[in-house]
Amino acid sequence: MVELFKESIDLINLPFTVLFGISILYWVMVIVGVLDAEMFDFDAGDFDIDADLDVDMDADVGADVDGSHSGLGEVLDFITDGDAPLMVPMTLFSGSMWMFSVMGNYYFNPNDSNLISAGILAVGGVVSIVLMKLLTKPIAGLYRMMNKDYDAPDKVVGSLATVSSMRLDERLGTVNVQAKGAPIQLNAKYFGGRTLEKGAQVLVTEFDKENNTYTVQPVETEE
Repeated sequence: MVELFKESIDLINLPFTVLFGISILYWVMVIVGVLDAEMFDFDAGDFDIDADLDVDMDADVGADVDGSHSGLGEVLDFITDGDAPLMVPMTLFSGSMWMFSVMGNYYFNPNDSNLISAGILAVGGVVSIVLMKLLTKPIAGLYRMMNKDYDAPDKVVGSLATVSSMRLDERLGTVNVQAKGAPIQLNAKYFGGRTLEKGAQVLVTEFDKENNTYTVQPVETEE
């Protein structure tokens, strides 16, 4: 264990140790309800360029810009397999790269040669991408299965939910809506001028398509 710690904080391995550590910290924050598992997710449509811009642009330039943004959306779909939260493949990739870097340099690069380290990272990068895709695919399938009954916003509006974040106010928070399987977590806001605590019962009243968030109202319970 001591050897692993020393190798992890070695300068040649430190960047991947930091990245993997941040990923683990992120998931701990998700588990305790401080962060949302999908807070870094983007839809491919988020990268489309609005055709009604008020700025005159050359047609060819506009086509190039639109194509690059569509390409970025395709890259995100490839990484997440369409449905997995972005941090899932990012955690898998950073964890795999950390393992390759630490173990590879420990056994094959005791003198911290930059050339050997580059070779280890090249091989590790290819293998990590393959592992990331193989492991992300079933996770994305699980997310599709859990969310299939709630694809349409109007199926969520009118449902009862439970605040799952530590707090919920007009800035942002998350709520869980009960589905046939596991609860579905949604980004939500409450504009009542006070803060709702974790575990509070709320009613989903509105869907903001532009921001992909839901407005909720507390359900008053009789004492």
